Parts: sequence; C-alpha cells; structure tokens
Amino acid sequence: MKMLGHEGRRIDYLKIDIEGSEMPALEQVFREAPHLLTQVSQLGMEVHPGKYRVDDKLDKTSNHYRVWRIYHLFECLGFQLMHMELNQYPGSQYKWNGTLQSCCYELVWVMPLSPLPT
Repeated sequence: MKMLGHEGRRIDYLKIDIEGSEMPALEQVFREAPHLLTQVSQLGMEVHPGKYRVDDKLDKTSNHYRVWRIYHLFECLGFQLMHMELNQYPGSQYKWNGTLQSCCYELVWVMPLSPLPT
C-alpha cells in the first residue's frame, strides 16, 4: 500500500485473483497487517478450496477449513458477504451429496458504511 502511494487512503474495490494462492496471502495479511483491509470498501475474490472431503471440516490444514477461517476473520473485521457463486469454468464443478459444488468460487465482500452521525 505504501509503495503504491495508497497508505491511509480508502480503496473502493480490491480484486484478489491469484489462482490458488489467496489463502496463504490472506492469512499473512490477517496475521501481519489486518488494519489494511479496514481501508477497503468492497473486496472481490476467487477462492480455490478444491473438492470437498468429509475430513476437511476437522483438518485445520485443509483448504476448506482455511477458507472458513478466513470467512470468519472477514466477518470479525465487519465485512459482510454480499455475493457468492460457483465458478463457471468447465471442469471445475462436481456433485457432493446431490448438490452442485465447485473447486472455485467467486465472492464479493462489502464493508457496510458507518451510520451518519445524528
């Protein structure tokens, strides 16, 4: 942010699409500089959790567990999930318990505006 001259400035929309590296990158941001995300109004991202396995919800190293942990960290900062959809790329979708799933999803998070002072 500092290198690009955006330090202390509001970012209206930030897109994260780093083909499977989003979890390590976001984990580092949450670990080292979570305050940077509070300057973002909307955040669009593609996440790549891969195919779900039954053990994923208990395995803290699985991508699905990591995605849910990041999801909750965004909520803790005040973000709300505004939109989520399956990635439509051919070959990325599969059935799990009769429901269509995807190896990757498109998400949009928003930081609600603070109420105006009265």
